[in-house]
Amino acid sequence: MHCLLWIADVPQYGVNDTVEVTQYIDQVISCQRTWDDEELDRLVELQVHKHTRTCKKLTHSLTAALDQRGP
Repeated sequence: MHCLLWIADVPQYGVNDTVEVTQYIDQVISCQRTWDDEELDRLVELQVHKHTRTCKKLTHSLTAALDQRGP
């Protein structure tokens, strides 16, 4: 999952101490996929991308089209 968040009053990378920033990130972000909550687990599963033949074919077609377009 990718997202961009604007959160007030948090340590800032490049401004605050790296350890402080890292500790804050570790507190609020998780890579955990299950929470013993069926509804939440179902919603998370909807956000998981699984590559298929169609996905790879589309990626190849898009890359080829961009290559033909040139700079």
